[in-house]
Amino acid sequence: MSSSHFVVGGVPEHFNAPFHLGMKDGTFARHGVTLDFVDCLGGTGEMTTKLNNGELDVAVALTEGLIAAIAKGEARFKLAAEYCRSPLIWAVSTGANSEVKSVADLDGKTFGISRFGSGSHIMAIVLAKNNGFVQDNHWRVLRNFQGLRDGVNTSEADAFLWEKFTTKPFHDTREVVKVGEIVTPWPAFMVAVSDAALQREGATEKLAALFRGIQESCANFARNDDGASVQYVADKYGNTLDDAAKWFSAVEFSQDGALSSAVLTNVVSILKEADVLTADIHAPPQALVAPALARII
Repeated sequence: MSSSHFVVGGVPEHFNAPFHLGMKDGTFARHGVTLDFVDCLGGTGEMTTKLNNGELDVAVALTEGLIAAIAKGEARFKLAAEYCRSPLIWAVSTGANSEVKSVADLDGKTFGISRFGSGSHIMAIVLAKNNGFVQDNHWRVLRNFQGLRDGVNTSEADAFLWEKFTTKPFHDTREVVKVGEIVTPWPAFMVAVSDAALQREGATEKLAALFRGIQESCANFARNDDGASVQYVADKYGNTLDDAAKWFSAVEFSQDGALSSAVLTNVVSILKEADVLTADIHAPPQALVAPALARII
């Protein structure tokens, strides 16, 4: 495999539309980069595993999942750039006939998660902490979005968390029922690069070219010329035009990929408060990033 070719992983959701459009319109090619984009239905937990075992060179994954894995010493990858600056809105969903009517009813209940260490797992812990749950919650690994939806309707789990607008079409049909939301207190997505990719000959230059392609693709998408970006999201991801426009109006992509030292420190602090990380873990911003690529501000 050429060092200018990268295998990039991400969730099959609205946020990664710039990759697909950039591949189609030649943006990445103009930067001398080719890539394969791999849809990771298992979310951040799947991506961290694939980064670790060499199946992915680069991943666009949830901030909290990436930082938790790196801080725990479980990662053979590092942060390289911020991708989506706006926070992620998680919908809390239950089954169509569930007796759960509010988030308060979930104290001590079973949450469906895609994998341990995934965003659906970490944010459920944060949700429980924020709501003062006094009973221990239980976890059922249901692998992906389809498995989570099925799980709450077959009583394998009482609830699950997934991105709001990805879940919205299934709320509209009442396949699952929304009982609440939680917004991340940090940017939604960051870009991580595997140690193996970082060690290739000429990696810094080639990865920098990839990141320039990502930033240009995001800028093109954000312009929404003649409403094309909103229409693309509606067509590709099954949202109404109105919902696609609402999502688009709230999302903000990073213009330069710079990583905020204050943000990284805050994420680690909140993950410790939620007992995702133990108090003795020392994870300063510099320990989380790839120094040859990341720019910390």
